[in-house]
Amino acid sequence: MDGVVTLEAGAVTLVSDEEFDTLIRSTDRPVLVDFYADWCGPCGALAPVLASIAEALADELIVVKIDTEEHRGVMEAMNVRSLPTMILFRGTSVIGQKVGFLPPHELRRWLERSVKPKKGLLARMFGGK
Repeated sequence: MDGVVTLEAGAVTLVSDEEFDTLIRSTDRPVLVDFYADWCGPCGALAPVLASIAEALADELIVVKIDTEEHRGVMEAMNVRSLPTMILFRGTSVIGQKVGFLPPHELRRWLERSVKPKKGLLARMFGGK
């Protein structure tokens, strides 16, 4: 690969280990990585949920998938043992992880809480940031 990851806004992008590394080091947005395999039933059920989330949170979050049958490097480095596993990164730091299928409302709530910074008490009281 040439080190450039082409992302379509609001879409889930399939990436290799190398593209993943380039992406997390080059974006200021959080990156949700879905580790999946074609044979995994819950992974297939999760796909349309992630597509909907990618579209809804396009300005705040990047959603990518790594096929664990073809690209094992990141999976092994992150000690992924069950599918689906979703890991949320901000830069090279893990800020959250979920294993298994989650109902759409739970997954979205987890991502919104993880991605959107919480306002402090004074900001909530006085409308500041």
